[in-house]
Amino acid sequence: MSSSLIVGADGAQSKVRAAAGLAGSSHDLAQQAIVATVRTSLPHGNIARQVFLPAGPLAFLPLPDAHCSSIVWSADNERAGVLCALDDKAFRAELSTAFGDCLGEIGEVGPRAAIALVIRAATRYVAERVALIGDAAHTVHPLAGQGVNLGFLDAGTLADVLLAARRKGVDPGSLPLLRRYERARKAGNLAMQTATGAFRYLFSGRTPAIARLAGAGLSAVDRLPPFKHAFMRYAAGLSGERPPLAQRPVARS
Repeated sequence: MSSSLIVGADGAQSKVRAAAGLAGSSHDLAQQAIVATVRTSLPHGNIARQVFLPAGPLAFLPLPDAHCSSIVWSADNERAGVLCALDDKAFRAELSTAFGDCLGEIGEVGPRAAIALVIRAATRYVAERVALIGDAAHTVHPLAGQGVNLGFLDAGTLADVLLAARRKGVDPGSLPLLRRYERARKAGNLAMQTATGAFRYLFSGRTPAIARLAGAGLSAVDRLPPFKHAFMRYAAGLSGERPPLAQRPVARS
């Protein structure tokens, strides 16, 4: 098989990245993210919720079923091991204690999986006829749910670069062309990695005074609509420069 361009969108353990010799850095956080689907007695209202615990954040992310959420519970390796070893009843009890009752009683819990949290950043996103996007190029801590947003922005930016090249008859695999994509995305991705790392530190609870100060800051933002709106746009990946594909309205059925 031959191709003018290979796009590595194969995740954090990217074989495309390894085969292309695109090196990078990695930092093991000594944490795991426990993921599962849970059912709650109260509807989630399409609202994502997150609590910050000393061992790591716990997020409830809404699913299409109004009573089902996907949880992402980050904890240090020792705590994660304990949580994964619990039976469903004991795990539900721990989950209820950690999250509270804002969604009512936690009922059925689906199969659990634990994912090691390692922050990675490729030194280069591109080589001749190769481009990396999403987790193949960079990973972030899941606490802010930014990994998928960054991946979509990578894909949109690369698509726009390639569409422009096609209109001009430029080779889509040429290194000078692919570097346009890298320049457009790399700085923003590194900034988000830094921001999520800082957020994790602020709310880790290991320095209670800093955690309280950060909590007070978020409470203040919540009471100031202009700042709250700006914060929400940033968290949703809607602020700053976006590729044209990401600016187009989505057709709704």
